[in-house]
Amino acid sequence: MAAAITPVSIFHGGVERALDTARVQAGAPAVDFLPCNFHQVPRLLCEHVGVDTLLVMAAPMDADGNFSLGVSTDYVHAVAHRAARVLLEVNPNMPRVRGQCQVPLSRVTAVVEHASPLAELPQAPRTPADQAIGRIIAGLTADGACLQMGIGALPDAVCAELAHHRHLGIHTEMMPNGLAALIQSGAVDNSRKQTHAGVSIFTFALGDRALYAFLDDNPGVEAYPVSYVNDPCVIARNDNVLSVNATMQVDLSGACNSEFMGGRQYSGIGGQVDFVRGAYASRGGKSIIACHSTAAGGTVSRICLDLSGPVTTARTDIHMVATEFGCVQLKGLSLDARARALIGIAHPDFREDLERGAGSAASSPAPTSPPGRAERDRFRSITGSSRLLKMLLRHCGQAPVTPEQAGVLGESASFVMGARAQESGRSLQSHKSHAKRVCDLPRARCHATPKRLAERFCGVAAQPGRAITAGTRAEHRAWRRFRHKITPTDFYRSVCIPDRPCRTAVRDMGRRFYSKKSAPGAPG
Repeated sequence: MAAAITPVSIFHGGVERALDTARVQAGAPAVDFLPCNFHQVPRLLCEHVGVDTLLVMAAPMDADGNFSLGVSTDYVHAVAHRAARVLLEVNPNMPRVRGQCQVPLSRVTAVVEHASPLAELPQAPRTPADQAIGRIIAGLTADGACLQMGIGALPDAVCAELAHHRHLGIHTEMMPNGLAALIQSGAVDNSRKQTHAGVSIFTFALGDRALYAFLDDNPGVEAYPVSYVNDPCVIARNDNVLSVNATMQVDLSGACNSEFMGGRQYSGIGGQVDFVRGAYASRGGKSIIACHSTAAGGTVSRICLDLSGPVTTARTDIHMVATEFGCVQLKGLSLDARARALIGIAHPDFREDLERGAGSAASSPAPTSPPGRAERDRFRSITGSSRLLKMLLRHCGQAPVTPEQAGVLGESASFVMGARAQESGRSLQSHKSHAKRVCDLPRARCHATPKRLAERFCGVAAQPGRAITAGTRAEHRAWRRFRHKITPTDFYRSVCIPDRPCRTAVRDMGRRFYSKKSAPGAPG
């Protein structure tokens, strides 16, 4: 049974990371990941994935015949009303939470009663950096703001610094210990919220036993499905929303990687994008991405030139970024101004390197217009064909190339496509030298390496074969069958596919379109 189940994660946490390690050690693939913004997960599961059986923990049934989902309403509520089978583990330790978080008895297939302690998240110790960021964000927060906090020591530090504020409200994805403490201290009364006035709203809770006891049958706290709580349009209905979320990396344009570390999925997208957009759409709202300036014991800067993983929150969505060295507002800033602002809040030990890297990137000339007639004639001397030349310019024109790369690309394509080089008797190295001399394109530099260019072209160069060949159906089939076997290394070294049928097809295409007879150096 276990072998037939493929574990898939929507949010990669400590449990999933531990399972990754165990599965890899057992020779099984790691837990797969399904990327999705949190407020869209109910629709994703109900419409696209399809859930046959739901297993979930719930509080004991109330007098009306309903089971409260307690600390886990999120996407479970929607799935419980759509799944073919709903299996409930009824736990007396699960708090009965008010709001739109009930499953009626009529939807339940089977019930198992089992008393067990709920999973708890111990409070992480706060560092001086956490406390500094907390003070910075608290200084940006006005009385009456509507709060959303993420998970960890940093959001807890922000909550601790907000204890002296008044008339705060809560509309949050997660209810942590820090927000519950603000409610109990009197800083939160939800009196200035435009939606659910007087009530704190959340979709799931994670903390210690005291938090769960606080939530149990509390009329001032309600849980709603994540499709409602995290909907950016719903978030924006409240004024002065303050959203605080953590990240792992921020590049100099403002884009954030909040989920990928060490070459693997480390966390998840969660509701970060939902609240970044919803908070900024709120009247007077602020969306703050917060992080320590360094990681790995101070050896790595979190403000970086390039992200080491996917973009979780795009640079177009980022509003403000905070570290222990300050907070910068990126909306309305150009790329150059963003880079200067972010370097200003990076750790001082890394600022010089960041400035050097930013200056190097800025000094690279932007792509210019395609080459004129003279440059085309020079390039034609390498490719030996006007039609192949157009194909090359069309596909590589979007990324400027160096003369050497253009020469290698043109020459490699001429060999792979069976084109005739200008001086067919030369060796491959001689062709490269000749290409470097004659191919003086105005697009002089780019960050693409020959390997990267080859990787791009080994897939692209095969496509024109279908358009330019007028050969038989057998040649078409041979080309489509074998073109995927061109590796970047083979392409870069001008080594054609080792299979004879494809080599023959390529050679014949070259003969038919680029020369009267195949060049001596061409494959075949």
